[in-house]
Amino acid sequence: MAVRAGRGRLWLDELAGAVTDYAGHAQPWREYELRHREPADECAYVPWLDAGPSNTDRGRAWVMSGGEQRLVRLVATLCPSTRLASSVSDIGFDERGAAVLHDWLQIVHAQLLDWIYPTSTGGGV
Repeated sequence: MAVRAGRGRLWLDELAGAVTDYAGHAQPWREYELRHREPADECAYVPWLDAGPSNTDRGRAWVMSGGEQRLVRLVATLCPSTRLASSVSDIGFDERGAAVLHDWLQIVHAQLLDWIYPTSTGGGV
C-alpha cells in the first residue's frame, strides 16, 4: 500500500522533491551569504533572511541537522521517479546511521529482480 502525501502524490516523491528543492536553493544561498554576511544584530536577522534567495515550501522543510539531512537523502534515493546523487560517504556510521543504512540496503535488495540478485530462499527479502 502506498502512503500518499498532499495532492495525491506519493510521500517518497514529496521527500525526493524536498531534497531536490533544497539542493537548488543551497548554492544561491551560499552565494548570498558570501555577498551579504549574516548580521550580528538580532533585529537585523529577519530582514537579512527575507532578502535572501527564496525557497519552496518543500525546501524550507529541509531545516534539520546535517546528520538528519544525510539520512533523509539516503531514503529519498529510493524514489523511482527522481534521480538523486548519493554516496556512502553521505551518511554517518554512528549506530543510527548504520541502522538506516541496513534498512536501506534491505529495501534495495528487495527491489532487485531475483535473477540478478538471487537470495537463498529464491525470492526477495
